[in-house]
Amino acid sequence: MRTSRSRTLGLTTAMAAIALGAAAIPAHAADPVLTISAPTALALDPNAPVSDHGPAGTQVDLNIKLTGGTPSAMAVVEVDLSGLKGVAELPQTPYGCTVAGTTLTCGQVFLNNGEGRVSLQLAAAKGGTAGATGTLHAKARQSAATAASDTKVTLGGTKLKWKEVPANHDLKPGGTWTPDLAVTNEGQLPASQLTFTFLGGMGLEVASKFSNCEYGTNDYGTAVVCTVNSPVAPGETVHLDPVKIGVDASAYISYLDVGAYSNALGPDSWIRSNYHFQPAPAGSPRLTVGKPETAPAPNGALDLDPNGGQQNLEALVQNTADFAAFGAWAPDQAHKQGKLTVGMTSSGPASVFWRSGSDPAHVAVTLPKQVKVTAAPEQCRLANPAPSDSQVRYDCETSAFIKAGYKGSFDFTVEVDPAAGATAVVTLPSIGEDGRESGKPWDPNKGNDSVTVALGGKADGGVPTGPTTPAGDKPGAPSTTPAGTPVGGGTATASTHPGTASATPSTKSGGLASTGVSGIGPMVGGGIAAIALGGGLIALVARRRKAGAHQ
Repeated sequence: MRTSRSRTLGLTTAMAAIALGAAAIPAHAADPVLTISAPTALALDPNAPVSDHGPAGTQVDLNIKLTGGTPSAMAVVEVDLSGLKGVAELPQTPYGCTVAGTTLTCGQVFLNNGEGRVSLQLAAAKGGTAGATGTLHAKARQSAATAASDTKVTLGGTKLKWKEVPANHDLKPGGTWTPDLAVTNEGQLPASQLTFTFLGGMGLEVASKFSNCEYGTNDYGTAVVCTVNSPVAPGETVHLDPVKIGVDASAYISYLDVGAYSNALGPDSWIRSNYHFQPAPAGSPRLTVGKPETAPAPNGALDLDPNGGQQNLEALVQNTADFAAFGAWAPDQAHKQGKLTVGMTSSGPASVFWRSGSDPAHVAVTLPKQVKVTAAPEQCRLANPAPSDSQVRYDCETSAFIKAGYKGSFDFTVEVDPAAGATAVVTLPSIGEDGRESGKPWDPNKGNDSVTVALGGKADGGVPTGPTTPAGDKPGAPSTTPAGTPVGGGTATASTHPGTASATPSTKSGGLASTGVSGIGPMVGGGIAAIALGGGLIALVARRRKAGAHQ
C-alpha cells in the first residue's frame, strides 16, 4: 500500500510539474515575415523628354513590409541592375544608396511601424531597341527574414491618343451628337487590341448599341466598355464607327468622358467594380475601327501613359434653369433676436455643373453692421473685404451640381433692434470657371435672383415649400469616390436648435485633384482606385473649403 500510494503521488506531482512548466514557458513567437512589393511590369518611353537634370524617369517603388518583427527597424535592399542592360538605366542613385558594378545597395532602409520604401527612377537606355525587355530583381533583408521581387521592364509601348473633338454648342435637349472619334497610336509598339470606355451621367449618354460593348449603370451615371480586336500599328490612326450620343432634358454644360486602352479591363478594374454591366441587345452590330478584326492575340505591350488615352467630350446645350433667391425672418417674442433663413432654388429643367468644383451660384446675404449675427451655418463665411463700411456679407456654399428641384437653405441667428428698419438682402452671385462673375447665362429670369427681407418686429418673407435637397440626391452624378462614397449632389440641409443655427454641408469629399479628362484615367486604365468627373470635383471642393474660398 505504501509503495502504491508513493507511485500515485509521484505521477500526480509529475503531471502538475509538467502543467506548471508549460505555463511558465512563454509561447514561441512566430518568425518575422518580410515582403517586398513592386510593379510586375512597366514600360519606358524611349522618346521621353530630357530635362536639365537628365533624362526623364519612371518611378518604381519598392515597398518593404515587416510583420512580426521590431516595429522600427532597419532593412537592407539590394537591386540587381544587370538584367536591364540595353533596356533601362538608373540616371540617379537614390539617397542613402550606393552602386557597385550592377548592384544597387540601400543599407539602411528605415521601417516605420514595419514599413519602408525605396524609390528608383528608371530611364530608357540610350540606343535601345523598342520592344527589348529586361528584369529588375530586388531583394530585401531584415535579420534572418528575406524577400524578393521581379519587375519586367519593356523599352517602348503603346500610346493611344484621341483626335481632339471641339466642344459642341449647337445641341438641344432630346437631340443626338455623332462626333468624329479617332485614335492614333503614338507609341513604339503595336496595340494588339483596343478597349474603349464611355462614362456618362452629366447630360450625355451613349445611345448606340453594339454587340461587342457592355452597358453599365450605377446610382450616379452610366458606363460603356467596348472591345475591338483590331491591331493598331505605331503611327496608325483609326476611326471608330459612328457612335451616337444622346442629350437628355437636364443637359446644359455636359460631358462624356472617353478612354482608349491597348489592354483589356479585367474584373478588378475600377470601372467593372463600380458599375453593373449588361450585354448589348441581341442582333446589335459590332463597333469597329474601319478595319477587320482578328482573333484576340494580346502581345503584352503596355501603354506608356498609365492613364491610357483620355478625352472629355463637352457640349454647351441650349437649355435653361431658373435660379431664385428666397429669405424669411422670424423674430422671437422679445423681438430682439430671431431666425433669418436664406437660400435658393432651381426649377430647371437644366442641371448646372461646374467641373472645377466651384458653385455655379452661391447664396449671399448682405446685412447692416448693426445687425449682430450670433450663429451662422458652417458653410457661410464673412466676405473679405466687406461690401461697404456700413455692411457685412455672408457667402454660403451651395453645390457644384445644381439640378432641377434643388433647394438650399441656411439659418442664421441674429440680434437686431426691430425699430432700426434693418433689412437683409439675399442675392445669388455666380463665379464662373474663369473666376469671374458669370451672369448666369442659363437663367432667363433674373428678376427673382434677389430678395429683400425686413428684420423688424414682424415675420417677413417666406421659404418655398418642399424639403431641402438632401446631400447625395443626384441622379447622374459624377461617379463615386474610390471607397464607393457617393459624390454629393445636394446642398446644405438646414436644422435649427435652441439658441443656434446650423446646416449640414453637402457631401464633397475625397478623390483626384484634377479637372478635365485626367480624372478618369487611373480608374479604368490600371485598376487603380480613382474617379471620373467626381474625382476632380470633390477634391477641389474639399480644398476650397479649407481655404475658405468665396471670401
